[in-house]
Amino acid sequence: MKKALVITGALLTLSSAAMAKTVDLAENYNGVILSIPAIELENKAAEKKINKAIYEKIEDAKDFVEKNKAMKMELGSSYEVLRDDDKYLSVYLNCSFYPDRAAHPSHLSYGMVFDKETGKQLPVSYFVDLPSLYRMRQFVKYGYFELEAVDGSKLPYSDETFGLEYISDQYLLDDNDNIRLLYQRYDLGPYAAGNTYIAIDKEYVDRHGKVLPKG
Repeated sequence: MKKALVITGALLTLSSAAMAKTVDLAENYNGVILSIPAIELENKAAEKKINKAIYEKIEDAKDFVEKNKAMKMELGSSYEVLRDDDKYLSVYLNCSFYPDRAAHPSHLSYGMVFDKETGKQLPVSYFVDLPSLYRMRQFVKYGYFELEAVDGSKLPYSDETFGLEYISDQYLLDDNDNIRLLYQRYDLGPYAAGNTYIAIDKEYVDRHGKVLPKG
């Protein structure tokens, strides 16, 4: 019994060490508090790479605001950690730009998936080989890949209004191995839909996937 308890304790320690700690950096930028994730890992080399990749997006947003001072934009940011296990960290990051007297802000969103051992940001091709743009368009049009609004509701697809013109390199990976390609507002739906997503069918991932569990 004592030996079993020792083994169980060791496993719990390993599990705890594998989980990242996310600290919210409340950074004051032009009088507005930006919400920025700072990831803490036992692997400090990986931690540094991950935080550098995330903060570069914030710096890009600041540069855009500075280069367009005449628009008097208010910069905002938010994030969500969608997956954090012993292998992968998946982070959604959104930057908002609210010009003076505008009806609503513009947004630029990112889906970032990291290898927690190396700190490397992983492209979607690491997990699955996606179809060509033509086939992707057909899969979405006929419902094999579902088109979703930010709230998860299903959206109709139309080539005439919001046609698929590119395959996004931004994506999210959740705890259930679901892969969703992230598109910006207006790319595949109206502003009210928020970010839109193409959900890659699990059967497709089973056939064309590389490292995720089958099924």
